[in-house]
Amino acid sequence: MKVTIYEGTPDEIARILPSIQPAPSPGRDAGSGGAAVAVAVTGEKRYVNVEEARLVLSRRPLSAEQLIVFRTLYEAHPHSVLATELQDKTHYTPAQFAGLMGALGRRLTHTEGYKEGTWLFDVAWDINEGCCRYCLPEGVRSALELEKLV
Repeated sequence: MKVTIYEGTPDEIARILPSIQPAPSPGRDAGSGGAAVAVAVTGEKRYVNVEEARLVLSRRPLSAEQLIVFRTLYEAHPHSVLATELQDKTHYTPAQFAGLMGALGRRLTHTEGYKEGTWLFDVAWDINEGCCRYCLPEGVRSALELEKLV
């Protein structure tokens, strides 16, 4: 097993995360994440608040698959959900799921009033599972309720 460690601020890690998709290793399914990558985030993560999350969620309609992701994470609270589980729920390949999450990232960063360095999801790399784990911060959970999306 190969482990690569990246250190930086949440904003620095967010910028490089799309380029550090691990390659499949022998004996592992290409969709399972391959080699392990540990991402160390220095500093405190700042999540969007309820008002910011409502703007992100309501600025344009969410796709059916995006709604599946939000609803799955909402229902799993307070636990996190593996990216592979979200891929299964959306019936997306790893590449399609990466695109979906990238679209949500663009939705966040292109929302008027976006504050640089804020996060829509709590995400952490699970070294044992070889993929990310996602969960929703409280502000996003509340915004989903207020927008009647859950």
